[in-house]
Amino acid sequence: MRRICSIFLISAIIVLIPRFVSAQSAPKCSKEESEEFQSQLEQSPDDDYYFCLSRVCMLLTADQYDSVAYYLDRSMYGEGKAAFVFPNQKSAELKEFLGNTEFSKLLKFNPEQDGMDAQVPPIPSHDDGNTAAPTKDTINLPDATATTPGTVFVRPPVLELDAATMTDLKSKAIYKSNLFVTSVNDIGNKNNPDDVVQTAVDGCLDLFIRRGISSKIGVSSANKPGNETRFLVRQYLNRIRQLQYDQIKFRGSEYYMVKDFIKGPDGKYYGYVSFKQSFEGVRDGIPVYKDETTKRIKVVIEKIPVIKDGISQDFWDVFLVEVAVEETHQ
Repeated sequence: MRRICSIFLISAIIVLIPRFVSAQSAPKCSKEESEEFQSQLEQSPDDDYYFCLSRVCMLLTADQYDSVAYYLDRSMYGEGKAAFVFPNQKSAELKEFLGNTEFSKLLKFNPEQDGMDAQVPPIPSHDDGNTAAPTKDTINLPDATATTPGTVFVRPPVLELDAATMTDLKSKAIYKSNLFVTSVNDIGNKNNPDDVVQTAVDGCLDLFIRRGISSKIGVSSANKPGNETRFLVRQYLNRIRQLQYDQIKFRGSEYYMVKDFIKGPDGKYYGYVSFKQSFEGVRDGIPVYKDETTKRIKVVIEKIPVIKDGISQDFWDVFLVEVAVEETHQ
């Protein structure tokens, strides 16, 4: 009898173990992450990227999941910061925790309808001493399709542009993409004096949103196809100047808009410019390395206030967000 009971007990444990093991804990932000995002936001109050990530941490801490996926998705438009680890990791954790169906519903959250002016609910104090993270089996998820005031605050204005303005901005996006390659060539030209190079650097930074403080540029080599390395804009420009060639040449060609500007979750319009960039490195008068890379530049439309005749007026402009490699060959 004792043996039968033991067998039954072991069988029950074997059956129950997978349930405990498979129970996915709710994703959380570490204290360091929360403090870093909040600190960055205090330094740059208009930085939508850190605004979104601070909001994610507050919602996760409060065990509110009805708009976390929305803010994670919106942060992917964060001016070149999409390569940061946090949004991708938290998106994966939340998708595993909620399941694909529920996660997809949350990305359809409509900020214009569901509480534009509301604030995030207060973070619970957990004075009851229960510090265990909830699991998806122990919480009741709100209906993501219902109106849920009190959970979302959307700060950036929604932009509306007419067809004629859009056409002009497409041309400007292509122009600035071309100017980017021209600036890089001037920076790499060993015959240019330092003041010319510095002017080219400043001009190149001005092409990027917030002067490229967090934007990244992808580089590759025909010797390592498919291997892209990404650098912050200033790092990239410094590397261009330090390349070990007597002379280098960058040329751009075949610029075109991949598709029309599309409104992102933050209300801003984003687009992509594709082009071919050729590179040549020369030593002792002989070309020792050549390649051609197809690149894609992400661009964003921004409203810029300009003082004209003592009156502040708003103008639309296009800025580069990031530059990615699509294909490289010799």
